[in-house]
Amino acid sequence: MRKSKIFVETRNFADDRPLVLAYYESSSDIAIDEHGHDTTMMLVPHDVITFESSEEDRVTGGISIRPGSMKLPRLAADWRNRAAADVAAAEADRRIIEVLPPLEQVGTLQELLDFVTKYGVEQASWPPDARARKAEIDALWNYVKAVRERARAMKTLPRNPTSDNNWPTRIVKHD
Repeated sequence: MRKSKIFVETRNFADDRPLVLAYYESSSDIAIDEHGHDTTMMLVPHDVITFESSEEDRVTGGISIRPGSMKLPRLAADWRNRAAADVAAAEADRRIIEVLPPLEQVGTLQELLDFVTKYGVEQASWPPDARARKAEIDALWNYVKAVRERARAMKTLPRNPTSDNNWPTRIVKHD
């Protein structure tokens, strides 16, 4: 199934059929804030993007358009049901990468491997700083697990699938 990366103004999630500001092939390398910080990028099946004119499309960017003359991309009325798994997974990935980017994921695994190699599997014999770091790493990975579980549990998307109210509390990293 063809998928697209789309951008929607976050405030428009309350609409049944939010306007799609831009859409790209799923393989496109697009920055998450490409269209501003008040937008949300989502991965959706391409067929939930519709091109239907509506009365709402009359005024766009301060330019009046004759009703029905311009077809702007919008999400289909049932997009929350049809795209739930894709949107939830993409939002989960975004949240995970925000807290634990891929290089840091690998780095934490390397640290744990080093601790086991140096100190053995019995954490009670580890030095206090290694045990403290292990606890920090565990908290990060527990967050990753909780976010993935929440994404899998979303069968229908909430009104705003990017709202913090719908996800586990973000971890604040202490560098």
